[in-house]
Amino acid sequence: MAGAALYVRYGIPDFKLDKSFIDRRIKIMETEGVIFKTGARIGSARYGFGAKGADGGNGSGSIISAKELESSFDLVLLTIGAREPRDVTLPGRENSGIVQALDFLSLQNRILGGENTGLEPITAYGKRVVVIGGGDTGSDCVGTANRQGAMRVTQIEVLPKPPEHRADAEPWPLWPKVLKTSSSHLEGGERLWSINTKAFIGRGGKLEAIKACRVDWTEKDGRPVMSEVPGSDFEIGADLVLLAMGFTHVVQNGAVADFGLDLDERGNIRTRGSFHTSNPKVWAAGDSRNGASLVVRAIADGRAAAEAMVKAL
Repeated sequence: MAGAALYVRYGIPDFKLDKSFIDRRIKIMETEGVIFKTGARIGSARYGFGAKGADGGNGSGSIISAKELESSFDLVLLTIGAREPRDVTLPGRENSGIVQALDFLSLQNRILGGENTGLEPITAYGKRVVVIGGGDTGSDCVGTANRQGAMRVTQIEVLPKPPEHRADAEPWPLWPKVLKTSSSHLEGGERLWSINTKAFIGRGGKLEAIKACRVDWTEKDGRPVMSEVPGSDFEIGADLVLLAMGFTHVVQNGAVADFGLDLDERGNIRTRGSFHTSNPKVWAAGDSRNGASLVVRAIADGRAAAEAMVKAL
């Protein structure tokens, strides 16, 4: 089950990745003998973006049971990603206009791809947009909102603003925590750091603003500690809020439950030794076992898993 291809197709905007590169790679793999079955899902699984079918569609395709996979194949490799999005439980969360980032991004990709989604459009046109989360997904939301004609785009991050240069405490080859400015940021929008969202303000069930405050970060026993700055509450007008705060773990219902797989302490698929799960017929690779990370890491993990499976067979 391939997850990385689904993410790069629907999760990454066209202005960052032309989908013709995906089509070319799929044709190469088909020529090599790989059989792709789209519009198919495993039992009650819901892996598609927008909480629809496994192919991102309406879930009307074929359904394959876990038992059928186990009986039909020598090994099954799960590469279904870590798609359980991080959410917030704040006052006013029930207001309309608060959307998970990948629901917003994937719908735009599907529309640009000429798909008939059957879903209500999520558009930033003429709206005051607030993106909560300062990572790559948040950056993609900024670029997409600008292209849709947003009135204003504000991106907020609870962590402090990173330095522009590598810190002495992070020498090469450590990954430096430095400020990343993408092309989306250069196209327009305001970026705010050390901002914590406290509530969503709405009227008649419709979002109008977010209530936020500034925070300070200190260190205690070697761990960062956040504290609210007294009297720093303020509001940001918002018609659309995009939640881009990352992902918690693999989706645990559907295939993971149907195969009876053990989970680790973070809620991802537990692998033993190499890529083996608690089910002798099922292996796992990528974000489904490692947690949410970069696509290139998932690809590398998938290749390593493939080599291990060839040796096992």
